[in-house]
Amino acid sequence: MTILSSSSFVPVRAEEISRDWLQQALAPAFPGAVLESVSIAKAHSGTTGRARMNLEWRDTNGIADLPQSLFAKFPPVDDDQKQLVVDWGMGAREARFYKFLAGEVPVLAPRAFYSDMSEDGRHYIMLMGDLRAVGARPAAVLRDSTELMACELMDAFGLLHGAYWDSPRFATDLAWLEPYPLGRQPETLGLLQSAYDSFRGDMPPLFADTCRLVLDRQQEVADVFELGTPTLVHGDSHIGNLFLDAQDHVGFFDWALCAKMPGMWDVAYVLSNSFPTEFRREHERTLLERYRRALSEAGGPQRSLDEIWDEYRLYVVYSWISTTITAGAGSRMQSLEVGLRGARWTTQAMEDIGSLELLTARLGIG
Repeated sequence: MTILSSSSFVPVRAEEISRDWLQQALAPAFPGAVLESVSIAKAHSGTTGRARMNLEWRDTNGIADLPQSLFAKFPPVDDDQKQLVVDWGMGAREARFYKFLAGEVPVLAPRAFYSDMSEDGRHYIMLMGDLRAVGARPAAVLRDSTELMACELMDAFGLLHGAYWDSPRFATDLAWLEPYPLGRQPETLGLLQSAYDSFRGDMPPLFADTCRLVLDRQQEVADVFELGTPTLVHGDSHIGNLFLDAQDHVGFFDWALCAKMPGMWDVAYVLSNSFPTEFRREHERTLLERYRRALSEAGGPQRSLDEIWDEYRLYVVYSWISTTITAGAGSRMQSLEVGLRGARWTTQAMEDIGSLELLTARLGIG
């Protein structure tokens, strides 16, 4: 359960997290426990600010499961990174997720002890349980077990999407969730143009064709992707944002791009940009069938595999947009190597399954 403090002060750097502030922030979650000290074990600032902190408690009053370490997230230090996060609402959106949703979603997510943000969304902080302390580890360690990972993901997406499928709460307490912000952001066009200028000579012709289409018709393309039935999506479920618990069940962190979108956004995104091309080609239909069953069993609709397949073909384009702007950003979001690998994999996926042809047909082109 996420606990909010009544304090108006929101620390924005690891050095601003004092023992007194942290005691107050954690008091509702651990009443009666007295925090002796806090020290920063590691701090880093990239797309967002991160810090791992060690805690020492003086009076436990018999409280079980007092955290000995915490993971904190707050705004990045770099001004350009900070503006990017503000423009896309990433920090405030993730803080709201941990404030309103983390304790109820039917998939694994980090335990949140505290989450708060300023009214303008520029300042935010989240205090979460240290995943390493409970035996969790990055999903990338299972790269050699891709089929296990992919099956776990399809089951998890079915649970998540089924629970919020066309939820009436999108008009009430979850009205803060909006369609995925990438589709209509002016910054998207700048990053796509940068990718087009930098990489089109090293990519198949389909890469340049898709760049030009999205650059010319961004709003119309966004309209197409927002037509389906909405649910809660993670929004950025590449393998780098996944973890495995002690039983190898998959979980999700980095919810900064969670949104109200058709669930296929998550499915197409991870299958086309986080699994090698040969694996995707061999298993994508089987995995889509697994997702179809999991979605239905979790309270979602009964859908045909043909319907799922066409939606998948379409949303691979959205995955391509995400990976391509990541490459276009250079090292501002991911390393250039990671960005280019994702752009190549998603370009190949679009070529394999005719994604651009389907999108142009939906747009009434040709």
